[in-house]
Amino acid sequence: MPLEEKFCPLCGLAAVIVFTDHDAYRIDCQCCGTFSIVRTLWSILDVSHISDDDIRLFYYLPSYTRQTSESGTTAVLDTNNWRECARRHLSTSIAQKVKKCLELIAERAGSYGNDVDITSNLDYPLVDVSSAEAMEALLNELQKKDYLSCRASSGRLTCSLTIAGWEYLDQPATAANMEKSQGIHLSISDAIIQGNVVGNVSGANAEVQYTSHALAAMATSAPTPSTEEREGTIRSAITEQIEVLRYTPGGPVVLYGDLTKRVPQTFLTEEIVRVIEQMRLDGIVDFDGPLAPHSTVIRLLPQWNSVQNPQLQRLLVTSEHALASGDLITSMAGTKFAFDEIVAAICAEYEDVAGSKNSSSFQSFLFATERLGLSRVDSRKCREMTSDFRLSIAYSGNWRLARLSDKTDEDYRREMTFVLGFLAKFIPLAQDVYPDAMQNIHVRILLPEQPR
Repeated sequence: MPLEEKFCPLCGLAAVIVFTDHDAYRIDCQCCGTFSIVRTLWSILDVSHISDDDIRLFYYLPSYTRQTSESGTTAVLDTNNWRECARRHLSTSIAQKVKKCLELIAERAGSYGNDVDITSNLDYPLVDVSSAEAMEALLNELQKKDYLSCRASSGRLTCSLTIAGWEYLDQPATAANMEKSQGIHLSISDAIIQGNVVGNVSGANAEVQYTSHALAAMATSAPTPSTEEREGTIRSAITEQIEVLRYTPGGPVVLYGDLTKRVPQTFLTEEIVRVIEQMRLDGIVDFDGPLAPHSTVIRLLPQWNSVQNPQLQRLLVTSEHALASGDLITSMAGTKFAFDEIVAAICAEYEDVAGSKNSSSFQSFLFATERLGLSRVDSRKCREMTSDFRLSIAYSGNWRLARLSDKTDEDYRREMTFVLGFLAKFIPLAQDVYPDAMQNIHVRILLPEQPR
């Protein structure tokens, strides 16, 4: 069978895949290395169906396959061994992660003073963490400890070890049994890595003691954020507030104070104004003349203006208006239909190498979500929220909705707001990466027309 470029079942990135004579697939992936996976295992590794414990293990399979591949051996994953293979890397201590990360940079640099490129979404399996975000967090913490310097450059991270980093790696093996504190304290958000390393961190006797980091974090002086970071924080706060304002009485017209309610008071007015003016250029808000914080009326532009598929755009506008006007049932029907059809369209892009469509696998949508830089957790929440009620659609387009839980109207209203907010982020990105899939979505549900 000729080689075909498809998508890796572990990381979701493009990979060269060939079906072998042993009922297995051989995969060459930049992130996960070269490995084989039997057909039966591929079919069951769907994070929407496997248990939470298996999901946690699943995210460490790239570490096993990549590191095995780097050693010159091709890993073979089957239904009997994959959990144990992943568990070896899930159990890696913080001390070992630190060492792996510094050794990776040292090996690529060759000697002190040389910069190396780190591509987090390709290199994270080499340091036994579960995602690109976890690797970036680890690099950030090691930079705070002055083991390395790291800066963003053209979509990659340019890193170099400091003298302290090289000295750490040059510690003699005889120091491995010394039981003294090395003063290394790692605290990474979202419970990716936390703890104190006690003992020589490169020795066999090193151990991890987990403690509360709240006071320590307060005592540690944070680096001064850059202008881009400050403006990013402001923009995030305004974006969150916009999602709230869209569904409150008063419509899309707001004042400066309403829009900036979530922005911390530590930011200057001129910084906030600069961000709002950029959001105007981005087509998110609009206003007349220069922005005067105490008098200018700001208009929230419809969040579906960028949707290129006219049927899908009309469906989303109708669903949003229904939610804002109190027609919860119509909003639930439209939102569920939109989400389900987008999932099906994206999943159809992930075609099985044998030629059959994989559109029933929600895992493909999770891969796409991560590829677009969005949260897998959020996409799974949307799936759960839209599965709490059943939507039946007749051939004519008429429909009926049945609730499957005892949630209140307020619960459903909050959940539909979340799903619509997720789709507002997902669709513009998906249109660039999966243009045909998004354009070919056909809306066959009849919803009452809403004013636009």
